[in-house]
Amino acid sequence: MNQMIQFAGCQTVGMQSSSHLLPGNVADTVAKATPAKRKRGKALSRRTGQNGHIESSGKWFVVRFWKDLEGQEKRALARERICPISGPGSLNRSERERRAREIIADAQVDTAQYFNRVVKQQVGVTFKEQSKFWLEQSQTRKRKPIRATTVPTIQAAFDKWILPEVGHLPLYETAKYPTMKALVTRMNAGGLSAQTVNSYFRMAAAVIASAEDADGNPLYPQKWDANKLDLPLVETSKQRRPSITAETMTEFARVKSPKHRMLMILAASAGCRIGELLGLEIKDLLDDFTTVRIIQQAKGKQLTPELKTANSVRFVDISPEVAALLKEFLAGRTAGLVFPNRVGRPLNPSNIRNRV
Repeated sequence: MNQMIQFAGCQTVGMQSSSHLLPGNVADTVAKATPAKRKRGKALSRRTGQNGHIESSGKWFVVRFWKDLEGQEKRALARERICPISGPGSLNRSERERRAREIIADAQVDTAQYFNRVVKQQVGVTFKEQSKFWLEQSQTRKRKPIRATTVPTIQAAFDKWILPEVGHLPLYETAKYPTMKALVTRMNAGGLSAQTVNSYFRMAAAVIASAEDADGNPLYPQKWDANKLDLPLVETSKQRRPSITAETMTEFARVKSPKHRMLMILAASAGCRIGELLGLEIKDLLDDFTTVRIIQQAKGKQLTPELKTANSVRFVDISPEVAALLKEFLAGRTAGLVFPNRVGRPLNPSNIRNRV
């Protein structure tokens, strides 16, 4: 017996209905609740490896196996020779099977490294984006981090020479010889020295090598051949090595500013880097001003104990004549920087170049 159930002014017959939930003409147009299955992408985890298929081809036994190709959705069949069917070098069945597995293993078609490089090409990651990651990671790593004061120099090299050529390209494209050779050609044509071209190329190669998979393996391992890239040979005898001449020293002695004049004379006498002299404090002038102790340098408006190399911490002897000039220049000052600006901070090297 049908039981009547009433809810707030409406009634139905228990679990029975003589009509469709929707009119027929509407029900036929309503989308199905279960969507069509989406096509799954390639995944190395769903592959169990392959032993290949051995067959005869002419006078040879060959192994056929699947191989992923760049830019191609479907895998292609590759074929490699195993051994002659008869005569010298022929193998029995078990030996052929073992050799076939070795050939597939040597091709690395089933490795995560090959899969990540060929199949999972990160098209969305450009060289420019990866260069930002590399530069940030290089500053924060525990092993030989790049100093923050060096970053502007590196970034300037990227902005002027490297990124205009390859910055917009997918990272995997820059791991190819034609792309990197074009970069080297551009730098050579730009008049850069051989040492600079090699240094900038190493930075670009480091960016490519910094792309890794989840296990820390490089996505684009590449051994670069300097000959194929046409990298210029660095000849030490032909490198630019500026030296101080007698005429230059005479010009330094004519500088109007006493501070700049003393700085130039001390730089020529001690042979120190400009940053080391701008970070020099009076307490580091020893032995009646005849010895200069280098333990820090100026970087921008700050002083840092991080010198260019570990051997940069040193004592430098200067001549008594220069020591006398330095003592006269300090005029009794006993503390602070030897060459401060008006507020006691290090001088700006750019301002010095413009004024001297």
